[in-house]
Amino acid sequence: MAAGPEDIDIELFMNWFREDPNLNKHYECWNLVCNQSGFDSKSLKRVYRDRNGEMFVYMYRQMLARYDAERLGLNLPLTRPLDNYRAPIEEGYEPNGSLVTIFGSRKANSVLDNTTVQEIEKYRVSIKQAIEMGKFHDGTEIDINLLGAVVSGANMRNYYGGLHARGHVAIASISNKPGVMSATRVASRDPVFWRWHRHIDNLINLWEEKQEPNDFSNSPPVKLRDVILAFKNELPIGHEETEEEEAAAFGEKTFGGGNFDKDVSNNEYVTNELQTRMKSKFWTYFGLTENIDYLFPREFYYFFRVENTSSSPFDVTFRVFLVPEELAESRRHWIELDKFKGGTIPPNSKTVVCRSSDMSSVVRQPPRKTRNELDVAHGTTRNPLEAFYDCGWPYHLLLPRGRRGGMKFKLLVFISDWSQDKVPRKSRFGSISFGGNESLYSKYPDNKPMGYPLDRPFKNNSYQETFAGLNNAIIRDVSIKWVDEWQEVFDDD
Repeated sequence: MAAGPEDIDIELFMNWFREDPNLNKHYECWNLVCNQSGFDSKSLKRVYRDRNGEMFVYMYRQMLARYDAERLGLNLPLTRPLDNYRAPIEEGYEPNGSLVTIFGSRKANSVLDNTTVQEIEKYRVSIKQAIEMGKFHDGTEIDINLLGAVVSGANMRNYYGGLHARGHVAIASISNKPGVMSATRVASRDPVFWRWHRHIDNLINLWEEKQEPNDFSNSPPVKLRDVILAFKNELPIGHEETEEEEAAAFGEKTFGGGNFDKDVSNNEYVTNELQTRMKSKFWTYFGLTENIDYLFPREFYYFFRVENTSSSPFDVTFRVFLVPEELAESRRHWIELDKFKGGTIPPNSKTVVCRSSDMSSVVRQPPRKTRNELDVAHGTTRNPLEAFYDCGWPYHLLLPRGRRGGMKFKLLVFISDWSQDKVPRKSRFGSISFGGNESLYSKYPDNKPMGYPLDRPFKNNSYQETFAGLNNAIIRDVSIKWVDEWQEVFDDD
């Protein structure tokens, strides 16, 4: 009998994303960086990275946002939370045969051990009680950093149990041999990884939704006219050492000066459609060879037209986010694309600021683009400093894949005051947004909450009402189209 549609495991359509070696490499390195700890020589107490609990919340949320964008592009249901610990886990998982380590497989409709279920149910009840009260059992007021640390297991483990980590262990223990959920280098390959983290994120969101929306009444004295997108390979610039300078000069000449206030939507270099395509490569590791399909974005530049309406120079921070149009009212589904200092805008002036997509704050810097560079990232990382340099979202997954006919997205650009945001950062290696500062004892390089300005509930549950009337914010429509080919700006070897 032929298999009908109901017999198809729809999770297989997401294998290209979950099984991506570089995605798994980022997750492994991020865990080493975020969970790195040391001892304070004065207090002799264990210390973690600055805002490590907040980072726990934010990085997983960004992973989930990207995962759901890909699911939506395939018309698959959004990630369902694994919040009924007693129900059978519908998704089975057979580990990739090319993995060097042998992990246990999980059959569809497997169940968690009953003793473990009772244990993690107790932890969840305790966390929910704390959220309801707004404080933990010892009277400490909840904030996002401490809540993330408690749920992850970095703080108050004796009382709250480390629900997140305990869930990983419980799921991995279903099989006789530990499953991939037991190892950070492979955990995100399993569909249940994403369901478990959707549950964890929903739990944390219970507290967030009790907070007030952001107050943007003290907005900076700038006016963001628009954001212009252009494919890098179509610009009349070189692609060597002087590329950035040439792009900046092109942007100022074409979109600035006497053209600043002109509508350039019909300009030959301007696009409202970003593009992605699938590539493939052979990867050999410890004598095992595998053909890997992976996503790649068509490289592009942003050109931001900004006016300083004050009589003083002003340093700006640009914050760029993307969301599928269908999920725009869900602030947790907005994907961070970039965050950077946009320089000093002279007083009473109109300026064009350009930015290459490959400089993204979420991406491991410098970005890996070629097949050989992507291969270098494979393997296990154990050194925290090495992990810091490798920590960052893979550049080839910067954009969601979109759809063949194009998929509608909203692009948000928000400007904040760099003088209030800035924290010194020594290195530009790794990822600013996901790795923070190189030193364990340094501050996270942004004084604003992670995900700002999307860190708090929308005003009246509306993103449009939240940002309406703000001169320092702009939201525009873009499309992402999955295509087959374009001319690269680099040699893909």
